Amino acid sequence: MANDTHGATGQGWYGFDLDGTLAVYDRWRGIDHIGPPIRRMTKLVEQMHKAGLRVKILTARVSPRPEPETKPNPYRENNWCIESPSDMPWALDPKPWTAREFIQDWCWRCLGFVPEITHEKDYLMLNLFDDRVVQVEPNTGCVLGRVPDELMDSWRAADGR
Repeated sequence: MANDTHGATGQGWYGFDLDGTLAVYDRWRGIDHIGPPIRRMTKLVEQMHKAGLRVKILTARVSPRPEPETKPNPYRENNWCIESPSDMPWALDPKPWTAREFIQDWCWRCLGFVPEITHEKDYLMLNLFDDRVVQVEPNTGCVLGRVPDELMDSWRAADGR
């Protein structure tokens, strides 16, 4: 595993955003819609998992909400068959699904395994793959990526240009 710069536990993890990074995203369509996999990124997740690296899905879809949106379990609603219910316990759950169950199902079908799903970074996160992140060089404030166009005036002012 790569050096765990945040402790000597060996439990460091790599975060992957869902929408726009692992799955095609064009607009919000509800918790039950997750776009098709972006193969370049899903292959990377699969390879990292096979190499024994810890990966997590980091997505706002599972952040706490006063009243979480739910939808019927599509396996029960549509009488779909599943080959291995012990590997997919959410598929047999009679209660309505939240975003988490839809993501678990997408991961099972598109990655072949279900990584931990979270909405939080923590001190063990080693890297984040995300379509909205602007990377900053550690301890310098130097932007390594592209500053979004709508922030350029603010960036120039802050940078003294």
